Amino acid sequence: MSFIEALGRLLRSIGRAIARMWTASPSPKPPVVTPPVDPPIVTPPVVVPPKDRPVVLPPDRPPTDIFPRLLKPKFPVVGMWGFNEPFGRGLVTKLTDLWPATGVMNYRGATAEGTAKEREPVAEGIHAYQWLGQVELANLSRPNPLNTLVFRGMWNLVRGRGWTVDEVVVMAQTFLDGITNNPAPHRNVLGCLLGDDFAGWNYDARWDEIVERVHADAALRDIELPFYFSHHANDPIQTDGIYSHGAKRLSDKYSGLVQWLRVFQRVDATAVFLPQLFPQAQNITDVGSRWQDIFRNLTECQARRDVPKFRVEPVIQASAYSTPRGPTAEELRRQMQATIGYEGRIDVTGCWLMSWTAMDKSFTWGAESQWRKGRVYADVVEEFLA
Repeated sequence: MSFIEALGRLLRSIGRAIARMWTASPSPKPPVVTPPVDPPIVTPPVVVPPKDRPVVLPPDRPPTDIFPRLLKPKFPVVGMWGFNEPFGRGLVTKLTDLWPATGVMNYRGATAEGTAKEREPVAEGIHAYQWLGQVELANLSRPNPLNTLVFRGMWNLVRGRGWTVDEVVVMAQTFLDGITNNPAPHRNVLGCLLGDDFAGWNYDARWDEIVERVHADAALRDIELPFYFSHHANDPIQTDGIYSHGAKRLSDKYSGLVQWLRVFQRVDATAVFLPQLFPQAQNITDVGSRWQDIFRNLTECQARRDVPKFRVEPVIQASAYSTPRGPTAEELRRQMQATIGYEGRIDVTGCWLMSWTAMDKSFTWGAESQWRKGRVYADVVEEFLA
């Protein structure tokens, strides 16, 4: 074998060895690239401004003109207190026939209607919204709008029915969600019923908590929701309440009312006190002087530094309780003259006619029976609203 042949064989052997080494080595792979992780979305904490600073709404808050506005009736309010009519086909007609009254309150709730058991706050909130719907439907056929109070007495539910404050707040939130999610230019809501005969129970902090939390929820929706609460005025047989018979100064006569009012000053909520006086049931003949005395005492009470401004809307008798009859048209006229006809420094913004219907055997007939049959009471009210 020549030298050239041997060199060629050697070079071919080296080439084959290099080829085997190349094919045996793994192919290079592209590096695994992990995509960058987006930074977490950080929500800035909500800072509650001090009470002495105005609340600045965030820029994405809808304009306030889309929020429902409660319709404020012209002075004065003349309402039917305890218009206890059940839901049904005739309810709208009966509400329409309450003209010329401008207010209505119904003690019934979802429990009385049979649509819920006691302590079902969502059902009660829905019922209040449905009741408002019936009132607003009736207004389509009325020359003047009818406005309503909503809820069973919240304080009564807590102290008399075993509800918690949380449950009362859920009831209110459910109703407020209804009018917020179904907005209208105006809603015919006078306010909410905080308590009926409220001082029949001793005051405690739950009264304040109800007002604070319900007012805060309404304020978040840009809704002013006044709080109404009723009790007997200065009837001597009332020993559990708000009137002090032994006080010498007029400003101290309603000293028992002061502690109930302080929360309204603290949270800047609207308070409406409804003193009750029933001449026929209590055998009172000097109606005018009795109401003059009540208003003078309330005026002096409100002048105290520790008492916030509050409105007054008396509840007067317009039905029969443990008596053969209620007041006559003339007796009703004298009560209205003594209340909404009062001229003084106290802010009397209306009055309510006690219906007392479908309550118990002591109530022989209600104000609305005198309203519908011959419109005797309606004529008296129309004269005052003219």
